[in-house]
Amino acid sequence: MSFQTFAQLQKNTPEKALDELTNHYTETNMTTYVYSLLKNNFKCKDINNNIWFFKDKHNEWCFDKDNLQFRIALHDIVCYDLLQNIHTNTAYMQTMEACDNRYKQIKNKTSRAADIMVSIDKEKCKNDIIKFCRDMFYKED
Repeated sequence: MSFQTFAQLQKNTPEKALDELTNHYTETNMTTYVYSLLKNNFKCKDINNNIWFFKDKHNEWCFDKDNLQFRIALHDIVCYDLLQNIHTNTAYMQTMEACDNRYKQIKNKTSRAADIMVSIDKEKCKNDIIKFCRDMFYKED
């Protein structure tokens, strides 16, 4: 991936990143979505050694031992955002006719969001997401 593409992905909003993720699941789309939600609270200081920091309640950077805070954020923030999207789409679908083309598209995207949400709670998926996110969250001080 080129630096220009990488920089553009880092500017994605959570809504745009989620839209791309539910259209087509890729490691890059998942990383972009997670980054869009957590970019202000986490940073990877050493990609090779998997060294992460998080902002605590006093807005200070703290070492994230074993990526525990990042794992919690994947569940609490990322899954919550996916759940909100599922609820919003479900409510919208209830106002549509089932024969509407948009209904099928939204139903498919909602189903994919639910599948992603369920998979995030699996340890292997969390490990993969952390691995994928290292480059995007890398920050030199």
